[in-house]
Amino acid sequence: MYIHHIYVRTYTSLLHHKDTTMKTILILLILVLTTPTYAWHDFTHTAIAISLGDYAFTATAPDAAKIKAPTEGANHYRNNPYDHDVTSEDVTTQAPLHDTLTGHSSTGCLYGSILASTRTYQARTKEGKYAMYHLGYVAHYVGDLAMPLHNTIYDDFNKKNHKAFDAVLETICKDNPDVFKDAVAVSITTEAELITEICKLANKSIKLASLCKEEDRTITEAEATTQCTMATSLLKGICVYVGYTK
Repeated sequence: MYIHHIYVRTYTSLLHHKDTTMKTILILLILVLTTPTYAWHDFTHTAIAISLGDYAFTATAPDAAKIKAPTEGANHYRNNPYDHDVTSEDVTTQAPLHDTLTGHSSTGCLYGSILASTRTYQARTKEGKYAMYHLGYVAHYVGDLAMPLHNTIYDDFNKKNHKAFDAVLETICKDNPDVFKDAVAVSITTEAELITEICKLANKSIKLASLCKEEDRTITEAEATTQCTMATSLLKGICVYVGYTK
């Protein structure tokens, strides 16, 4: 991720490249190389999205979208220092970066992506349009929010342990998709409260990532279960907030 700055500068210069085909190929290559590895695997994301009912599967779509959509990758992470305290300003300033190439820097825009996707779901619903996919994106990003290494810098510790973090609950969630069903929805009645809840979970994720790095170990099943349960509670609260019922 440290070479991201170089790639972004290169991307800017490529915008003026005269060979359109070559420009497209190079830009897509750069964006693929600068996208971090996936967070929780599919069955884990689907288990977190239990509040979406029959549409829980939509929570897996954003990872697939990263293959085709150059703007999607940075929506999945925020590369914070281990001592960073996430505030409401982090969330609101990242929202305009969602689904933009500007978001593809060394930092990412995960927190703003949750907020922006929630807003889009509300807007499309108000317009009478099909909005379910947007809620699926919210579900996925909330899952990423609970994955500690998607909230911290992509350093050597992150690179070494990322796959182990991703996979820790996958078999459990595959065998028991309802593993988080008893999670209690957090109370969210305003956008400000949503932002506060995003900050809370982000800071818990950073704290856990810092602990794991300090002890030079991967996440335990118990710790991952706690994280994913909190994500499920947050998503349930968001579903109530936006008026979605399965």
